[in-house]
Amino acid sequence: KDPGSQRIVLLGKGGIGKSMIACNFSVLFRQKNKRVLHVGCDPKHDSTALLAPGRRMSSVAARLSAKGGLKLKDILVKGKFGVHCVEAGGPPPGLGCAGRGISIMLSLFEKLGVVAGYDAAIFDLPGDIVCGGFSGPLRRGLGEKVVIVVSDEWASLYAGNNIARMICNFWDAGIFLAGVIGNSRNHR
Repeated sequence: KDPGSQRIVLLGKGGIGKSMIACNFSVLFRQKNKRVLHVGCDPKHDSTALLAPGRRMSSVAARLSAKGGLKLKDILVKGKFGVHCVEAGGPPPGLGCAGRGISIMLSLFEKLGVVAGYDAAIFDLPGDIVCGGFSGPLRRGLGEKVVIVVSDEWASLYAGNNIARMICNFWDAGIFLAGVIGNSRNHR
């Protein structure tokens, strides 16, 4: 790996502004003339939708179910500011596991050597449930630093604590907590 490369995984409970923060990370790196890959891993597609407004993004999961083989050009969209976007997608509600969709996408990334071609890779992952699929970028060595996003809500803090505990499982692999961002909705 390039010592100057950044592989950042943002995790947190849904609905607290994590995707907006992840997009800001991607734009910040791009403004520093870095080649940036932004990977949306939420079934809502909100992260990549912010960077590629008005463009219909086909997710990896949808493209794989539509046809057998995939090429990078099938799933990569150049969004705002030149940020390259990929959306994992997932199965229809109630018919599978979103974590599995992420695992399939990461296998494709490894096969095609996708992440290695970028100075920065930002993974926007749900963190309500810390399952094996959602920790995939860490387990597979595609992510190195974790940023936990929390709000002032109890469920968000609970999820943040679980994410911090999950990171302990990956310390031996060089994964570490880069920070916690408090994104409060109630300004009391």
